[in-house]
Amino acid sequence: MAQRINLNRVRARLRNLGRDILKDAAREAVNFSKESFRKQGWTDNGLSPWKQRKTKNRSDKRTTAKRAILVDTGALRRSIRVAAVTSLRARVVAETVYAKRHNQGLASMPQRKFLGESREQSVRFRKVIAKHFKGIFK
Repeated sequence: MAQRINLNRVRARLRNLGRDILKDAAREAVNFSKESFRKQGWTDNGLSPWKQRKTKNRSDKRTTAKRAILVDTGALRRSIRVAAVTSLRARVVAETVYAKRHNQGLASMPQRKFLGESREQSVRFRKVIAKHFKGIFK
């Protein structure tokens, strides 16, 4: 027996498709960036570990415990969020004043990329898109 397709439902899903894909892709980008903090490096074509820090941070003065790179208070990691999603684009940001300096390696700071384009991230985006297209006719 042939399955009936509700064209009104399909139309509604198509109307919202771009925004829904971008919303999920932006969420995926945030998660991917936060994974960099757990992995201690950027994953593009394999993991590129971040350069170790040269000095202890202010909160480490009395301890010898090895702390994760780019993590003192956790503010940088927590600042990564979806800033805006429209039907044409999504914007993910890290809102600390020092985020750009670490991500791009400015002011004699080694680059420790945690936000940006990545091949592995592109694969994840394609999976998000495929999931949405499969769901159009359900």
